[in-house]
Amino acid sequence: RRVLFRSDTLVERTARKDTRPLLRDGDPREIITRLRAERAPAYAEAPIHVTSGRGPQGRTVAAVLKEIDAWL
Repeated sequence: RRVLFRSDTLVERTARKDTRPLLRDGDPREIITRLRAERAPAYAEAPIHVTSGRGPQGRTVAAVLKEIDAWL
């Protein structure tokens, strides 16, 4: 399985608070896109992959817990 992060979702989520130092000095969408590309090889090595999108955070948490349970 592959991880799918929508840039729109990540930009929206990170824009809620000004606590992301890496996103302060430039266009957040460009920075997020660049960071995703740079980190993709490391992310691909993870044994658990969860697709996150719009919707309640609880839904994503439940999906993460389900994948952890299946992995164990």
